[in-house]
Amino acid sequence: MVNEKDREKVLSHITREEVAELTKQLVDIPSPTGAEREIGEFILDWFARHEIKPLRQEIDPNRINAVGVLEGSGNGISLMINGHMDTSFTGTDEDRMFCKSLEPQSELRGAIRDGKVFGLGASNMKSGLAAFMVGANALRQSGLSLKGDLILAAVAGEISRTPVGPYQSGSYRGEGTGTRHLLTHGAVSDFAIVADRSGHSIVWAQNGVSQFRISTFGDPHAAWGMTREQGAPFRPNYYPGVCSLYVDVRTPPQLRPIDVQRELRQVLSQTGAECELDMYASLMGYEAKGIEPVVEVLEQTYQTLFGQKPPPPNTFRASIWTDTNIYNEMGIPACKFGLGGKRYAIRSEQIEIEEIFRGAQVYALAALEICNWEKAPR
Repeated sequence: MVNEKDREKVLSHITREEVAELTKQLVDIPSPTGAEREIGEFILDWFARHEIKPLRQEIDPNRINAVGVLEGSGNGISLMINGHMDTSFTGTDEDRMFCKSLEPQSELRGAIRDGKVFGLGASNMKSGLAAFMVGANALRQSGLSLKGDLILAAVAGEISRTPVGPYQSGSYRGEGTGTRHLLTHGAVSDFAIVADRSGHSIVWAQNGVSQFRISTFGDPHAAWGMTREQGAPFRPNYYPGVCSLYVDVRTPPQLRPIDVQRELRQVLSQTGAECELDMYASLMGYEAKGIEPVVEVLEQTYQTLFGQKPPPPNTFRASIWTDTNIYNEMGIPACKFGLGGKRYAIRSEQIEIEEIFRGAQVYALAALEICNWEKAPR
């Protein structure tokens, strides 16, 4: 464990004011899925100004990954802390499909009041980005050395959006797009912590996701015209001859999407109905192998700082697909440890400043210990 002297040296550089202000600044930059370039450039500039080596990964004209590196001496374990830049909602009228009402609860811009940060993306998960950015900078300011690299990855395209039918632009390419690009274009590590929302619980097993479109056919008829998708708004006088049902299946680790597809085909064949089944998302879930040392450090750090163990993960926290799966798929042991926040299901998110502050402390001290582990000789 980190000794008390070094611990206090790091923690003295983390303030509530800094984590709150950085979260607000990040919230103030719109970053819906497919349009993460502006916030990525802000983060790269922040890294450069704070003497953290910035690395830009180009994905497409509208999106980048922003990577920062605190370089170690080269003979230690490397750790990557990952967080996504895209937001759950777009901040446009498109959100009406998902939000019961856009007013009065639609607070999009960043605001600090009553000990909280408000705004679109505040809890999912710009506060998490701010927490590990400030935590890493505190490590740098402390002057303490690292043996291995600490890599900070702010990634595009994590939110659950998948291209299907006519919806094929970059704004529909989420579900790990940025992290998969990250790990296949040179940014790798020995271990990873994904800072996505977990309510301070530690999660090392995540579900998979398979998504299907089931289409049935018939004759168009004005009396029962279901026209939300294909008849409106640009052709309200047309009635579609196809009805599509979209199915999201959450699967336990290691269950293959093709096996889910086979089961669905069997069920549909028993109905006798004329229909087509198309799978348009096929993402495996994984349980991390070899992550136990990192989990132990997170637990001990949390216990030392706050006098209690992290809360156990609940079903909700473990039933959300996150970029943790991509690390584990590619052989990098990873767990999720993130913040919480409230009002995730509508656009006006909020999070306690104290929660961001605590997260920054945990990330900084956990990184200090892990990045000073000796790399085992081969």
